[in-house]
Amino acid sequence: MSDTVITMENVLKVEKFIQKINELLQQKKHEEIGALSNEVIGYLEYADNDLTFYLQPLKQYMTSYAYIDEDDRKYLLQTMELIQNWCNNQKIKLD
Repeated sequence: MSDTVITMENVLKVEKFIQKINELLQQKKHEEIGALSNEVIGYLEYADNDLTFYLQPLKQYMTSYAYIDEDDRKYLLQTMELIQNWCNNQKIKLD
């Protein structure tokens, strides 16, 4: 089990990162999503086991986003949704 202490500040940083990815998706800046994938590693320091489990595939999906089939792009969205749910659950716990 991870001994990472989850704080509201850390949750908000992760949530802001997910929002940034979402903005790039809406703007169809697929190459920028791939470039942003390198930042995922920095969020591991805020991660418990659950978030770590979600961040690992997130980096992979972001890296290849511009090159994968349209049908496979749903996996990035699903992973982002799981991370957003994690953020929401952490906010409830910390409140």
